Amino acid sequence: NNNLQVRERRKDTKRSKSMWNKLFANNNCVTEHTKSRAATVAVLVVDGTRAHRDLWASVFSGCTTKSGVPVVPEVCDWDSMHLTAYSEYGASREAAAFVDIVEQKPDGGGTRVKTVRPNACLIRSQVRGVTPSQDYRNLLYGLQFAGVPCVNSLQSILSFVERPWVFGELLRIRDRLGRENFPLIPQNYYPSHRSMLIGPVFPAVIKVGHCHAGHGKLVIRDHHAFQDFASVMAIDNHYCTGEPFLDGEYDLRIQKIGNCYRAYKRSGTGQWKTNTGTSVLEEIELTPQYKMWADAASQLFGGLDICAVDAIHGTDGKEYILEARPPLPPPTAFEQTHAGERHCDWPGPHTRVGGHAPHEGPHFAEARASAARSAVTVHTNSLPSNLKSFVR
Repeated sequence: NNNLQVRERRKDTKRSKSMWNKLFANNNCVTEHTKSRAATVAVLVVDGTRAHRDLWASVFSGCTTKSGVPVVPEVCDWDSMHLTAYSEYGASREAAAFVDIVEQKPDGGGTRVKTVRPNACLIRSQVRGVTPSQDYRNLLYGLQFAGVPCVNSLQSILSFVERPWVFGELLRIRDRLGRENFPLIPQNYYPSHRSMLIGPVFPAVIKVGHCHAGHGKLVIRDHHAFQDFASVMAIDNHYCTGEPFLDGEYDLRIQKIGNCYRAYKRSGTGQWKTNTGTSVLEEIELTPQYKMWADAASQLFGGLDICAVDAIHGTDGKEYILEARPPLPPPTAFEQTHAGERHCDWPGPHTRVGGHAPHEGPHFAEARASAARSAVTVHTNSLPSNLKSFVR
């Protein structure tokens, strides 16, 4: 069986070379036993949408580090990856993570397992879904354990799992910028049903737990319904939040990827949950206020390379910020945003591991030396010294 797997892997390597003209198999990101060191930089892209997998290859096509090392995406979803991390691995005794990706064979004849040692990670899928079986935080802990740099940072991704944690940080922004400049919607937090004595302004939207995409949300019309719902909350150990139900004309989303901004409005869903049903999405002008919202949100949890602010434009003409979170744009959004940019900065300017810059390891040695020879200029003074050779 091992010999068959070796032969299959060699065939896959030949096909990869002919398709991409890059070395997929013979690089230090796959296993320690490779012969060619620093041949490629492997970026683990966690994307739960299967239709996006081929598109990510086009996004990273031609991307290199500043020293010319090709960047290769390894795309999978949470369910198809198995991870093991070591605090000391190989002769260098550095921390390392190895990811086994279970994928379908091109000819459809069963599955195969590819082992990858990621140099960096791009997470474009929710780390925690609705059901307990969709909780993938243990995999996130493994990436943090091995010090794999991630966009956004692993700490920020973990912080965004829980709504109250994020809303508390938004309150600090509101207090700093002022309510007029950062019109955050009022909200109440209830850690359990025992706290649900005084309700929010009715009608109110109640959001249960951590769920997104319309799950765990309902409208409460008065205090009688609120008390009835409190009895339902008693059967499980969940928190909930309550906020005023606003009669909205349309939704707003301000998206920031790197230094690129885009603003959208969404209307015509026919439902109060405007992220469900049929809607019309339209790109609109980015106003100075929208840009300020995005800039403020991008400073959350040590800095975000990818973030979005969701707001609502009411029928009264006022706008209220609902939440801030990392969006999950499809690969085409990255292509449109970064059209013409063929160099990747790994790690990114906001990437941190354990609050500090990630350990470079031998896979970045060549890139570091080349960047040092080129006298790369870093446009921020806040970066640790061992990142200054890699980021702009």
